[in-house]
Amino acid sequence: MKKANGNRRASKNNILESFTDEELQQKLKKTKGICPKCKKDVGIKGLQLDHIYPISKASEDFKNTGKKRIYIIEDIQPLCRVCNSSKGNKIL
Repeated sequence: MKKANGNRRASKNNILESFTDEELQQKLKKTKGICPKCKKDVGIKGLQLDHIYPISKASEDFKNTGKKRIYIIEDIQPLCRVCNSSKGNKIL
């Protein structure tokens, strides 16, 4: 999984992730390196962590309400770089 950039890292301070690395690795292994959206085989290392409810929206929610969003393993999905980038901060 790729590391977040500076702006994203700042936004991540406004959220909580309550899943373990083990849960994340199990989710990645289930994909067998195939992006669930486009079905391309990019390998497990080619997948990126996507928050189904975007971090940018959760950060805005935090600014408005003062409550941090808690992400569980079901709130994330592994996507390839192209699919993750094209999704942007949309909720699908």
